[in-house]
Amino acid sequence: MKNLHPETARVDPVTIATTWHYMQRVCREMRETCERTATNVLVVTLHDLAYGLWDRDGRVIAIPEGFPPRLISSTRAIKRVKEKFQDKMSPGDIFLTNYPLDGAIHLPDWIFVRPIFYHGELLFFTCMGTHVADSGGAQAGSHFLAYDSIAEGLNIPLIKVVEKGQWREDVVELILANNRLPDMMRREMASLMGSTGVAEQRMIELLDKYGRETVLASIEEMIQRTEKAVRAEIARWPEGTYSAEAQTDDDGQTLGVPVTVRCTLTIKNGELYFDFSASDPQVRGMINSYYHQNLSNTLCTTFLFLGKELSAYHNEGSLRPVHVITRKGTLVDCHPGALVAGAPAVTGSLVIEAV
Repeated sequence: MKNLHPETARVDPVTIATTWHYMQRVCREMRETCERTATNVLVVTLHDLAYGLWDRDGRVIAIPEGFPPRLISSTRAIKRVKEKFQDKMSPGDIFLTNYPLDGAIHLPDWIFVRPIFYHGELLFFTCMGTHVADSGGAQAGSHFLAYDSIAEGLNIPLIKVVEKGQWREDVVELILANNRLPDMMRREMASLMGSTGVAEQRMIELLDKYGRETVLASIEEMIQRTEKAVRAEIARWPEGTYSAEAQTDDDGQTLGVPVTVRCTLTIKNGELYFDFSASDPQVRGMINSYYHQNLSNTLCTTFLFLGKELSAYHNEGSLRPVHVITRKGTLVDCHPGALVAGAPAVTGSLVIEAV
């Protein structure tokens, strides 16, 4: 993001508060739009969604309450769009992925990312993601008996599915030809992508009302204030090192062999260091998870202990005092190709319990 001069960065408190709550409302309007138009029970009943606003550098601007494994892990998908497409993005484009290396948590997790332009300048990203009804693979459902990551489902690395407002029908047809519920999934895609259009429209309205410089300056102030508030709350906690672990009976393939997540928390100088390096190695079964899911679960659980004033208002400032350390090849930071279908429910729950 372009640096603002100090004079420009001075925004009155009312404008800052209005902008902050406006962005939270935009996120909730996205969710409500998706819930009203979807036919997937996981959306309309369980609210199993990932959504929010990010700036053009991939910094979190606004993420309200949501499903812990997806909530902040979507940052990975946003940054991957920026890395992969760079100058190949245009107004009206939408990108899709369900690929864990690109920010999904398992293959049923479809994420739609929309860049938001203002007068031709990329300023923001938004996304909407959920657990879809089918994602191909050897068996219907979430493929808990799959023998490799291809059998778990159709892997969709980040791809442009809408270009300048027009569906890329060749791409969509390829994806839906590998889906057991193509008609339903076409409707679901429209619902999920349409909700990102709501965010685009509302953010442009905000920029029109207050101007680019004022909105960006308000965001910078919001991030700084949130970071200060989170650090102040953490500073009240006793410094020291604490350890916990959580265990499941087995990995679903090697029965009767427990699998353990281990976490050591160090609180020091207003910062939190969660170290999961001692967790068990990744397993043959479907409960492995990638780093970004572990990060999201850790952050979301931590936010619950910050008090009700901070628990549902997250941005980049909330993230800065919290550090998550892992070891590659473990249950919470697996290598590419590991089975991950059960990661949100099983390993995600273990991480939350340990934190």
